[in-house]
Amino acid sequence: LYMKEGVGFLVMYSITSASTFQNVPEIIENILRVKDCNTFPIVLVSNKVDLEELRQVSKEDGISLSKKYNTEFI
Repeated sequence: LYMKEGVGFLVMYSITSASTFQNVPEIIENILRVKDCNTFPIVLVSNKVDLEELRQVSKEDGISLSKKYNTEFI
């Protein structure tokens, strides 16, 4: 229900966990399916950027994924 009523979404993943990043496309696809549109206000957020030494997901990967889905990236 929250997806159906939402007017925008933050989708967050941890840079220290590749599995959280791998889940992002499915989450975004579910949002777009429920909203029945090709684009929607979504911000992709990388979390735990203070743990650079544990990084598993590159910033470039985050930027690339955000471009694929036409979302903002933080």
